[in-house]
Amino acid sequence: MTKRKMAKTVSHLRDEDFCLVGLEASAGGLEALQEFFQNLSPEKGFSFVVVQHLSPEYKSLMPELLSRHTNLPIQHIVDGMTIEEGNVYILPPKNNVSVFKRQLFLTPPEKQLNLPIDLFFNSLANDFQERAVGVILSGTGTDGTRGVRAIKEQGGFVVAQSEETATFDGMPKSAISTGLCDAVLSPKEIAKELPFIIRGLLSSPNNEPRLVSSSKKLSKLLSLVKLKTGLDFSYYKESTIIRRIERRISLCKCATIDDYIEYVKSNPLEIDTLQKEFLIGVTRFFRDSGAFQALGKEVLPTIMN
Repeated sequence: MTKRKMAKTVSHLRDEDFCLVGLEASAGGLEALQEFFQNLSPEKGFSFVVVQHLSPEYKSLMPELLSRHTNLPIQHIVDGMTIEEGNVYILPPKNNVSVFKRQLFLTPPEKQLNLPIDLFFNSLANDFQERAVGVILSGTGTDGTRGVRAIKEQGGFVVAQSEETATFDGMPKSAISTGLCDAVLSPKEIAKELPFIIRGLLSSPNNEPRLVSSSKKLSKLLSLVKLKTGLDFSYYKESTIIRRIERRISLCKCATIDDYIEYVKSNPLEIDTLQKEFLIGVTRFFRDSGAFQALGKEVLPTIMN
């Protein structure tokens, strides 16, 4: 069976059964990508888009180099191609890429400040929303940091390579500094955890709760959050709250809501993580210091006068 035949076309996939993972890297990224794919177990439900900063004159050998570390089909992106499950798509030199309705589109790089990772992450967040996964690997600069915010605001998942394992820690460090990364791991650890991440992101059939089906247990969990943080999330949209809780249950490798409640009791930091999950997407204005500065300097003085 050829690699092409191994892939199931996206037209046969339901939205809730499919995630797209953006793997973003720059200097030192090849080693990180090789370690990642070498430790990745075959799983259904996701594909990869690899975006790197490359010189326009650089001839990319990425497909050939990565194929030594994975059996997944690997190919350079062609403008307008449809994403298929279980594939790895590589951005060719002299291009940026965005995703729209599961199709990949190439555009020329910006002449001034080109930020291909931010561009792709923003489109990934808009197109896949809660099923978007962004992974920041070794690299210099800050490209990807704005994209991290976009993914989190849509309810997606972000992982950064740990600084001590990155050949160049500029990009991971910048992403981590946002405080929005769900995990900070080595490339090997990211590969091992990814199946759990994907399971936590995928919705259940008909969007029905899989694990949080008891209102009493949901109230119990929210009471623990309020006790520690002082915030009452019981008036938030219940479907959103349940979806975020079920994701954390999966990521913490708990089998039931009861297991997760016990996990929370013995791991107080998990409440802080859960609180951030609830707040993502609804508090963007309050995290925007520029907006408050403008409010104080330009709006309030006008009102007070």
